[in-house]
Amino acid sequence: MALNNAQYDEIMLSYARSRSAHRREAERREEEVYERIPAYAALEQRIPEIAAEAGRAYLGGDKSAKEQLDTRIREVRKEQAALLSANGFPEDYLTPQNDCPLCMDTGYTNGARCECLKQKIRDLMYEQSHLRTLSQENNFSLMREDYYTGEDLRRFHGALTQCNRLLDSFRSGQPAGSLLFFGPVGSGKSFLSVATATEVLNAGYSVLYFSSVTLFSHLSDVTFGQGMQELRRHLENDLTECDLLVIDDLGTELPNAFVSTQLFHLINERHLARRSTVISTNLEFDELRNRYSDRIFSRLMHDFTLCELTGRDIRLAKATA
Repeated sequence: MALNNAQYDEIMLSYARSRSAHRREAERREEEVYERIPAYAALEQRIPEIAAEAGRAYLGGDKSAKEQLDTRIREVRKEQAALLSANGFPEDYLTPQNDCPLCMDTGYTNGARCECLKQKIRDLMYEQSHLRTLSQENNFSLMREDYYTGEDLRRFHGALTQCNRLLDSFRSGQPAGSLLFFGPVGSGKSFLSVATATEVLNAGYSVLYFSSVTLFSHLSDVTFGQGMQELRRHLENDLTECDLLVIDDLGTELPNAFVSTQLFHLINERHLARRSTVISTNLEFDELRNRYSDRIFSRLMHDFTLCELTGRDIRLAKATA
């Protein structure tokens, strides 16, 4: 997900704070144990002495010294664990503690971003995209059908069926396909997009939600901004790799060659990676073709399940009710 330098630094500072807090707690626990159990401290002091003895033995030709060292240290640790238990401490009381045992609160494992760092970034991006806020008013528990009648209701049911099929695919771990919601303003496209994204998120999958304006603004910032190469790489990777990407209100961004190129690349890469995308737009098909080129239009028609929504403006109906 795209972060500016200050945001990334703040996340990494939170890891540093966590490590510092755990280190202080470890020192406090050690002092407590040493004070209450002098025998534990004496055993701890024996370990470097045992290591020195083994080193001298190894240099003197005793090739079994290393194995004996390991055995003796295990025996010391066993005695220490027994002392802790006998004095009312958990045996792991002095074991180093971390919020994330995978990366030891560094954010990285084997040079790659740890899952905990990815989640911190997702959380920040969700807040920036207002998905959590949007989901409070756009979720299936609040869904109403009485705003639709006749053919409009039939189309709404068709779109809802496609949402449920996508969710069933996610829940069963199968490739879920992609959806294109199209129709006039206020017909329920954004509601279904956000509600579906929320259910996918609740099922434990990674979700990114962007309005079209915000998405292409982020891409422009990291593409043309100075020193943004690393952030651009991360953003492009996350946009391709997240389990579900939602692009809401496609067509509200300023049209230009950069947008068309990025949109095609994104749709194409996610299709090749078999990742699901949900797009909503107020544009009619001719407008989509003219605005984004034939090849993007062809991708949308071929790779997406089309869900048309029609009817009165529900937002306006709610506001005047």
